[in-house]
Amino acid sequence: MDCDASSLYAQFFWGTIGFGFLMYGSKQRAVLSLITGLLLTVFSYVVSSVLWLSFASIAVLVAFYYGNRHVA
Repeated sequence: MDCDASSLYAQFFWGTIGFGFLMYGSKQRAVLSLITGLLLTVFSYVVSSVLWLSFASIAVLVAFYYGNRHVA
């Protein structure tokens, strides 16, 4: 796992967004938000490259947007 500043900032940024989705999904009982938050939080721990972490997180958020758009 890399310990440079950009990696730590990216992991903190995406992990915080994931934690927000996770808390919202658990309080509102929204399964799609809960899964999105779980994926973003886990990706921030597992993926060490800033570029791949950002690509994976953006892909999860785009999937959430389109999934939420078609559900509602």
